[in-house]
Amino acid sequence: MSFLNKILFTILGMMTLSTQQLLGTELVRYNALKSEYFQLHFNGKSDHLGENGSELNEFNYGIGLTYNIGELISDTQFLNKVVVSIEADIYKDSLSELGYVFGASFQRRLFEKLDWGVNVGLIHERNLQDKSGLYLFPYLVPYLQTNFDHPVNVRILYIPPVHNHGIFTAQLIVKF
Repeated sequence: MSFLNKILFTILGMMTLSTQQLLGTELVRYNALKSEYFQLHFNGKSDHLGENGSELNEFNYGIGLTYNIGELISDTQFLNKVVVSIEADIYKDSLSELGYVFGASFQRRLFEKLDWGVNVGLIHERNLQDKSGLYLFPYLVPYLQTNFDHPVNVRILYIPPVHNHGIFTAQLIVKF
């Protein structure tokens, strides 16, 4: 079974298993002030695990935008109060070439000033295209994000090992 088929069957299986949890779930428009709707991302430092960093760009400068759509209200504890957003980023990838991602994020409070979430969507990097044969590659990236009262926070993302040994990367998140 090809790698792409494995990804598609995994996504289909997860969707099937989660259907029961979604029956008591609805998306409620975000009631926050307009300053909470948008967030700007500034991409920066990354750390390629188990790789020779001298050959890789460890400063993946870029910019992105998040638009918070709303919050899930659910009968299940896991999905209740999850903030749903649309995100897009453009950046310099690990080989110093242009890369971009777009998709959705799902974020929930972990502790008082720390949230956790997951980004899902599609990514384009020439390096991934050369290795996978796909122009747009699906991704699922977990993250932790500070949630302080001031407008600037930090997000740490873990990019799972796909054609690499895994990557940690940081973003500054600015609410406006």
